[in-house]
Amino acid sequence: VEILESVGALVPATIEGYRKDDSPRFIAGRFAELVAASKLLWRPRAPRRPEFVGVGRAIPITGGRVWIDETSNDGEASRLAAAHCFGLLKAEASRLVLAVSPEEASAKDSEFIACEVELRRAGTPILFVELDMPELTAEPAGGA
Repeated sequence: VEILESVGALVPATIEGYRKDDSPRFIAGRFAELVAASKLLWRPRAPRRPEFVGVGRAIPITGGRVWIDETSNDGEASRLAAAHCFGLLKAEASRLVLAVSPEEASAKDSEFIACEVELRRAGTPILFVELDMPELTAEPAGGA
């Protein structure tokens, strides 16, 4: 809510908030609808992925995967990540591991996204959520 309120006046478009149980795929689809309805010229930017994506360890989640940077992940970073990840991860021998079953983790895409955001805000970007979002890679209605 703080983030939405802080940027709300700066964005010349509709801003909507969603619940934790709204899937990222649904939200991306809704975003695409809002852009199309606004007649704004918008084109998705190329995805920005940290260097550790595709190299390190990944946890499969619905519609994507969570990447963990093993090279920058010292014991303190692991403890910080465990504190910001809603009980999904725990620090074990200076390494982040699942604190829940893989099945439970796979349905926690929104929580992992929140964890990634909090870690970035804390200056410890050791986690990256990669989601397959075809809704955001297609040409917007009307072209751009």
